[in-house]
Amino acid sequence: MPRNTGWRLMLTGRLFLGLDLGTSGARAAVIDDGGREAARGAAAMAGNLRDPEVWRQAAQTALQQAFADVDPGRVAAVAVDGTSGTVLAVDAAGTRSRTR
Repeated sequence: MPRNTGWRLMLTGRLFLGLDLGTSGARAAVIDDGGREAARGAAAMAGNLRDPEVWRQAAQTALQQAFADVDPGRVAAVAVDGTSGTVLAVDAAGTRSRTR
């Protein structure tokens, strides 16, 4: 599928979003209810991986790329996964809670 051709895909039915967060970056994929890829995006992690803002920025960039090709209002369900065993503890304000 061409990357961001400037027009939104004319898909029918529901769309589903998958977001994968790992130490190398964030990847987003949108598929339709027939299992066909409708859009995708990816962004590398840039900076200190202990900083929640690095993770947020990578996820936001991957999602923005994917949503350049499809309407996010059409997404019926979201699945998020991450590197096994990775926990980034933050407080209510989103600030990391430990420096180790």
